Amino acid sequence: GVDTVAFVLASPPSFNSRSINSKRGLFNPFGWKKGVSLLRRMKGQSLTEPMSDETTGSATVSCFSLAGPYLVEASFSKDSETTSCRLYPLSKLKQKTDKAYQHSEGAISFDCVTRGQEVTEGSQVENEITITMPKPSHLQVQVSSPNKNTELVNVLSRIMVQFTLSNLLGDSREDWNISFEGSALNIENAKSDEELKALFEGVFDVVAGETELVEMVDSQGRAIGQLPRKLVHQFNLLHRGIGLFVTKDVPIQLGRQVEQPDLYVHQRTSTKRIFPSLYDMFVGGVSLAKEPSRLTAEREVAEELGLSRGSTQLSDRLWRCIVCTAYNRCVVDFFS
Repeated sequence: GVDTVAFVLASPPSFNSRSINSKRGLFNPFGWKKGVSLLRRMKGQSLTEPMSDETTGSATVSCFSLAGPYLVEASFSKDSETTSCRLYPLSKLKQKTDKAYQHSEGAISFDCVTRGQEVTEGSQVENEITITMPKPSHLQVQVSSPNKNTELVNVLSRIMVQFTLSNLLGDSREDWNISFEGSALNIENAKSDEELKALFEGVFDVVAGETELVEMVDSQGRAIGQLPRKLVHQFNLLHRGIGLFVTKDVPIQLGRQVEQPDLYVHQRTSTKRIFPSLYDMFVGGVSLAKEPSRLTAEREVAEELGLSRGSTQLSDRLWRCIVCTAYNRCVVDFFS
């Protein structure tokens, strides 16, 4: 019953004496509009909802996501048991985007991923990853232009293997042989986290026992595949996370014409990759693979603010939004 609301943050806010009180560390952003644009509402879907016939309405399961300089279209044909992953350069899709969203890289990528089929129709594909099943329990991975963005294509190839297996496996635990160009890998249990980490070992300096897995997701927040957390930021893949407002005295009251509460703001550390040393209007964090958003919110408010009992006053999800910038792309569930 929650709509998805998407925002683009054009620039960090300029704080003034009426919006922030540095002594109290409180910030009221509800009257602040500069730099924030409400872009589009979309029908919200469960993050755990599978990509099924009921979702797609056809024999082909398809979705759109974002990776580096590309809009990614992944599709699985149930008839031929074949996966196709097409990479469209966002720079060449710009002319098809709404003029209201051509002002920044983040806005362009947001418009492309939410309009998907509309902007890719008739557009040029720069690279394509194809996964076929030449014989039972054997997947063959092929790349049309292996010399373009090699590292990113290698990451996406391994995510598409998972996307393929998730549509083939059901609840089974088959052994699979995966053949990449120049290498091969055997997976004994395609639903095991350790086996999924093995997909990336030896290719991206990944150590299985020391790696957190997160999910690359589509524009609706549904998981396409899992990968080591550091690769999500390295290649700016669309993933999922949470935002959590901490309010003073009373909760946020959406849809009511009442004075909204002040928000607690905290200063980010100087070592943060994004916006170091600036003030943050909400607690934020990346959801781990298979981790419900509410559990992420409980974990992050304890880790970032030390509120170990924060879960007892945690709201239901307020809304979901897609954050798209030049350095971060995330489907975010907000709580307070």
